[in-house]
Amino acid sequence: MKLSDIYISEKGSPQIWNEPALVQAYINYFLPLNCVRAMAVLNWAKQLGFADLFSEVIEFGSGPGTLQIAAHHMGHSWDWHCLEANKKAFQLHQDFSVKFGMKQPIQMNSWPKKPNALFASSYVLNETDFPTEAFAYDSILIIEPSTQSATRKLMELRQKLIHRGYNIWGPCTHQGACPLLTKSKKDWCHFRIHWDQPGWFKELESHIPMKNKTLTLSYLLASRNPLPPSTRNHPARIIGDTLYEKGKVRQALCRGERREFLSWLKRSGEPKPYVSGELIDLPESLTIKGNEIRMNSTT
Repeated sequence: MKLSDIYISEKGSPQIWNEPALVQAYINYFLPLNCVRAMAVLNWAKQLGFADLFSEVIEFGSGPGTLQIAAHHMGHSWDWHCLEANKKAFQLHQDFSVKFGMKQPIQMNSWPKKPNALFASSYVLNETDFPTEAFAYDSILIIEPSTQSATRKLMELRQKLIHRGYNIWGPCTHQGACPLLTKSKKDWCHFRIHWDQPGWFKELESHIPMKNKTLTLSYLLASRNPLPPSTRNHPARIIGDTLYEKGKVRQALCRGERREFLSWLKRSGEPKPYVSGELIDLPESLTIKGNEIRMNSTT
């Protein structure tokens, strides 16, 4: 609970590696949760072919290696270069690499000159600014908390990347301006993961007030490499949480510079909402009312 309070306060987490109890709290509770989040993003990256663009990773603020652990369990054996100042956190990363049979991480004191590599960060940019050194790398992967402030900051970074010649691979399905920024002062793009908790985790959660039956996150995939022809014209992607309103159900949709929603009127049949983060093909004939695309129970 103390570690959760530290994260919620957004005061940063470098100090936690000096307190054994907080380290154990991270290893046994937050590390599994963040691994599940990272594996979801890596799975979306794999579907797009993004994971085939590089063989080396430069991770900014790598902590105890959570992102590499997730990548390893997804079958990726990338070389891992870590920009992590905390020696205790990096020692944990090395210990995990031995335990899980991963490639040994390499601790770096300066930015490696490897332009073809992936720049990665996970739950770091909510604590510090985006490093300009990251623009030296061809591909970028960022995972952040699904808070309004952190994600809108990430959405603003997206536009900066486009101006610098990057192509946005995900979650966006277009290269235009983000309508959640241009058409709204409050909206933000985020995703919810449904996962099967192992028995030991359910037992652990029975002793604490936090419950994580579903997990949320925000992320960004960008590369100087062009999207392959098979994915250049993406279908739409479901973003945000499903909204259950009086008389209808709505889901925010990403497919261009318009702020749009899918909607199911309850009087037209049982709504069939999609999974958060799912790429979908819309029917050729659409009924559009304002910013809503009307769906029906047979769609």
